Amino acid sequence: MKWCHTVHTGSLALGSFVHTIIIIVILMINAADQASTSTNPGARAVGLCIKCCLKCIEELLDYLNKIAYAYIAISGDNYCTSAYQAFLLNLKYTT
Repeated sequence: MKWCHTVHTGSLALGSFVHTIIIIVILMINAADQASTSTNPGARAVGLCIKCCLKCIEELLDYLNKIAYAYIAISGDNYCTSAYQAFLLNLKYTT
């Protein structure tokens, strides 16, 4: 357990940091949307598209974190290597 905590704490922190950055960007976009007084429908549509894209990126990163953490547990590699290898493995065996 000591080895696991000393070696993989950075990997857990990096995965959480990436997810936190996306959450902060989403919160900033939501605050800007609520503070805007624009009645322009084009601006509203662009804002909704940006929010939708960020939500998709957040869900993709959630999934990538789950499979990366599972691959870290199996292989013992770092976060970036595990995320890449797990993503490739998922692409290979997804029907």
